[in-house]
Amino acid sequence: MFDSSHLQSDIKESQQKLIKQLTNQITENPGPPTRKILARCLATIFCVGDTFMLFDTINKCNDVIRNRDDSPSYLPTRLAAICCIGGMYEKLGRMVGRSYEETISLLIKALRNAEVGITDNQHIRQNGVTTPHILVLELILC
Repeated sequence: MFDSSHLQSDIKESQQKLIKQLTNQITENPGPPTRKILARCLATIFCVGDTFMLFDTINKCNDVIRNRDDSPSYLPTRLAAICCIGGMYEKLGRMVGRSYEETISLLIKALRNAEVGITDNQHIRQNGVTTPHILVLELILC
């Protein structure tokens, strides 16, 4: 028989290490499947374990989104942070408190910057799709 209390205590024991490992993966330019897995894993860890590092993790993701690097090589990192924040907000709801205000503000700025790139004809093509379009699509799909 499956003992959920044993699983919960195992996660709580190694939660800090798990969170550090997962948040480090955000900056490793993960692809779409990895981004979704990271988001699910982080959200699940905070659901099953303690939430003591939740706001630190959200702040790390916000810092990635806030970064002004608009190069195509940084886009997967930014998208990973967006997916992780989306996963945590989706699964944890009220537990994230009022941190959503800063996140929404950062996401709106990121979208505006993406729109500026489109209107200024500064298109960076990646597999036939411009980078700002990828950002908008990822925001919608995550």
